Amino acid sequence: MPNVIKSECPKCGKKGKNYEQIEDKFGWRIIKGKKRPQSYCRECRRRF
Repeated sequence: MPNVIKSECPKCGKKGKNYEQIEDKFGWRIIKGKKRPQSYCRECRRRF
């Protein structure tokens, strides 16, 4: 079974359903050597 990568912004509900969408809408962070999607979308992070 392949790994499924999904992300949803907890503030606005925007979703990323694959690697390209997450790259475009969310971006990535490295936690303990593993690449994970950002929790908040780029637009909501800009508003903080």
